[in-house]
Amino acid sequence: MARGNLGKYLVNDFLNTGVGKMISDSLKRPSEYALQYKEFGRMTGNKRKRL
Repeated sequence: MARGNLGKYLVNDFLNTGVGKMISDSLKRPSEYALQYKEFGRMTGNKRKRL
């Protein structure tokens, strides 16, 4: 299938809707945020992301 387009859509959707939510969650539950952040990093292949 159109895997590249799907990946681009998912990343854009994450950047538009997920970052603010994850940052606010990190203030409440740092350990859970760290796990989600790590999973997202593995999924995208990026080791680090700027917050």
